[in-house]
Amino acid sequence: MARHLQIGAMALLTLGFLLPSIPAAADSSWKEKTVITLTVGATVETLSESEQSVSLKENVARIDDLKSGVARIVNFQTRQEIILNFGAKTFALLSVSEMMQMDKENREQIKADLPAREAGLSSVPESERAKVAAQIEAQKKRFQAWEGGYLVTPTDRVETIDGYTCKLYQGLSKGEVFQELWVAENIQMGDDYGRFYKKGMAELEPYDSAYLMHLPSPPIKTVTHYGAVTVTKTVSRVLTEKFPIDALLIPEDFKPAQTIR
Repeated sequence: MARHLQIGAMALLTLGFLLPSIPAAADSSWKEKTVITLTVGATVETLSESEQSVSLKENVARIDDLKSGVARIVNFQTRQEIILNFGAKTFALLSVSEMMQMDKENREQIKADLPAREAGLSSVPESERAKVAAQIEAQKKRFQAWEGGYLVTPTDRVETIDGYTCKLYQGLSKGEVFQELWVAENIQMGDDYGRFYKKGMAELEPYDSAYLMHLPSPPIKTVTHYGAVTVTKTVSRVLTEKFPIDALLIPEDFKPAQTIR
């Protein structure tokens, strides 16, 4: 049985405020897989792979990282977020503004560290130096791409991906194409996706989800190039079925987390 909880004097919110405002609407869910690769010369190396499931009920989304066992429950209307750690059985309640500030601070720290990383290349073993240099350059290109005026334009190319008829859109920064967005325009995600999810995620993750605001439907495949680094995200198992309201509540045996950093 789920319960409504509140963090003492902070009085952030109860879980009741996280519940959808109009629960009669259709739910949506899908899976996302992200693979990051590095290409140096003729060698292609997988740097990381991750997978998450996303469930959307009205103005509330639950996003589960299937590898780490951490879930985020975001209310795009009240602008509050719950973070559930299933391994530690803990939860944290924050505002969307707090999450955005933490993300911004993390980006700024990465950017501030780049000159020192470049200066230290000479101390990197020669066998690894080209790879490390390529990753540093890719990080610089990532910042340049998203800070250079983002634009999305449609093309005439159409392909079938995972059974969906997809139209190619291109993401550009300063007039240069760096992103391929394969959009399944025949997928019906419902009003919630457009009213809450696209705008909310573009705000929460400006470097990773900004393209959502420029597309009529979700992209089944997104390929983003930052120099030698390529980020490929694929979407699968798109469903419009109801899921239990308990999925949006804090489990009864979870305790407040001491920190989420």
